[in-house]
Amino acid sequence: MPVIYPLSAVRALALHTQGLISAEINQPPPSLDTIYAQVENLGCVQIDTLQVVQRSHYLVLWSRLGLYSPHDFDRLIYDPQQRRLFEGWQHAASIIPLVDYRYQMPHQRELRETPAEMSASWLNEPGSKDLLESVLSRIHKEGALRVADFEYDGPKRGSWWDWKPAKNASSTTWPGAI
Repeated sequence: MPVIYPLSAVRALALHTQGLISAEINQPPPSLDTIYAQVENLGCVQIDTLQVVQRSHYLVLWSRLGLYSPHDFDRLIYDPQQRRLFEGWQHAASIIPLVDYRYQMPHQRELRETPAEMSASWLNEPGSKDLLESVLSRIHKEGALRVADFEYDGPKRGSWWDWKPAKNASSTTWPGAI
């Protein structure tokens, strides 16, 4: 006869598995190892550039670890001495454990060798290659730039993927562009 578990037990198990059980108040802040272990347990943390309170990938860890230093999370991604995570692509742009980097390599190779369908069609539109060269020129001269650093006063482009032309240019894989 199958075992029937109470709904409260199933809910508690789901919350525990996702790391969403409340942390104890008097615990010390999570260490770099604790933060890394949480990302590894989740598999990845999706990056979301939109923010109201804080960017999504910081909130995901806060909801599971409580008070922690976002600077420590950043160190695990960007500090060469502490790096155990990297920015990559799972189902979306994500922070991923470095041990999984090898699984990203075929996708990265494909992006280098074959422009994405959207990028290829965008590159064939009038003015796109000139815009791409202009964006790359600014990046080479000024360093890293945000899409907000590029002016756009044209019509609204769509309701979901409302990208500025400069964002299309910066996200385009164009052989020989860089």
